[in-house]
Amino acid sequence: GVPYAQSPEDELRWHEPQPVECYPDATGVYDAIEFKNECVQFTTEWENGQMVENPTGDEDCLYLNIWTTADLDVGSEVEPTRPVMVFIHGGGNRSGSGSVVVNQDTRPRYDGMELASHNDSVVVTLNYRLGQFGWLTHSLLAAETEHNVSGNYGLLDQLEALRWIQANIASFGGDANRVMIFGESAGAQDTFLLYASPEAAGLFSSALLQSGVPYFRTKEQALETGGDFVTASGCTDVECLRDMTADEVLRTMRSESGVCTRPGDYQPHIDGWVLPDDPIALVSAPEHNAVPLVIGDNSHETGVNMARGTLEELFGVTLAEEVKGHYPLADYGDDPELRLIAATSDAKFVCPARRMAVAAATHSAPVYRFNFTQTFGGWIFDECVGACHGVELTYVFNRMDIDGYQNATNEERAFAHEIMFAWGRFAATGDPNEAQAALWPEYDDALDTYVELNATGITAEAGWNTAQCDFWDTQDAFPWPE
Repeated sequence: GVPYAQSPEDELRWHEPQPVECYPDATGVYDAIEFKNECVQFTTEWENGQMVENPTGDEDCLYLNIWTTADLDVGSEVEPTRPVMVFIHGGGNRSGSGSVVVNQDTRPRYDGMELASHNDSVVVTLNYRLGQFGWLTHSLLAAETEHNVSGNYGLLDQLEALRWIQANIASFGGDANRVMIFGESAGAQDTFLLYASPEAAGLFSSALLQSGVPYFRTKEQALETGGDFVTASGCTDVECLRDMTADEVLRTMRSESGVCTRPGDYQPHIDGWVLPDDPIALVSAPEHNAVPLVIGDNSHETGVNMARGTLEELFGVTLAEEVKGHYPLADYGDDPELRLIAATSDAKFVCPARRMAVAAATHSAPVYRFNFTQTFGGWIFDECVGACHGVELTYVFNRMDIDGYQNATNEERAFAHEIMFAWGRFAATGDPNEAQAALWPEYDDALDTYVELNATGITAEAGWNTAQCDFWDTQDAFPWPE
């Protein structure tokens, strides 16, 4: 519950975040023992047998959470020796928080206690603005700014949090020269965009992506969505927009006109400032300030509530026939659902991740890829098939005790420790390998190298669906992640 920027409400709504002012308590002590507000969003809950979206959160939400050693002597000189692991949550840039709770648990899903204690590190989670609060793009807002840009407020929040960490993390025992940023899903997407952005240079020393993609909107696409929102709001000037209540903003996002209901409506866009170009192009450029990078996906990304329908419904009849040629049904036990999951997982996650790896590998900083194939038998989402989207989070944060999860096996618990140590080693050294056992090969685009992560063993591999990704590289079937 530590504020890293001023509350982005009233006149600061739809502005870049402003540095936090001195804490007002006369004692000079800030009470940071409770999680604070999550950002404004809809939460999905079951009510009377139906899935219902309810508004929640507050605009006063730019807070971060810090886990560090319990024997820290507050107020004294602290030796800043611990690597720092900064997690950016997922949720499609329209939901989630750094302290999100699952099933009324008493600890957040991204509780950093286990990760920090296992690696003698400092773990940070953070909130950033979501939905139209975080991504509204419009000429009325751009006209107010020095750079003549609007939108990407969520990315700007993440940048401000990283600046706060650079300035203050030493007081919590963290080494500002060893800051790893890592994220999952949309958080991994944002992590890659920070990795690509010139504005983020020097704010972190390594980056790790869990199910990240290099998706973005063009400025024209962002302005179109922003224009639709402003029209639906009935406003004609900035004052009117800022006079809207948070609930009115949310309701306009869910108006009957269908404004802002598409997955891509909350994606960052090329604004000429934070993102001056396509992120792949930025990363490929000789002047890119590259740092060590890990890029990974789960083997069945779309195996949880993502792959719906048939190949024909998703891709059209002509493209579906091509897809079938690259994914013979016999390879999936004659199970059309498994084939659909394989094809959509490659199209939406695995193959875009390969493009990121190829771009990053043009620099001297090492790049690694992983394929996470371990399932979790006690996961609460019954519809999860295989190692589906998000399942690795249970291992990364060792949250097998979440209310509603079944008892983990000893094998799963041991694997969680192995994953936490690998993430911690990468944060500390820029290399996920143990000194005695180099299991993770650096990415070689000629061989398409990667490591498979499973409780039965960690193995170096080559050729991760290479032929299929060569095919998907010629397509644009999924312009937005869902």
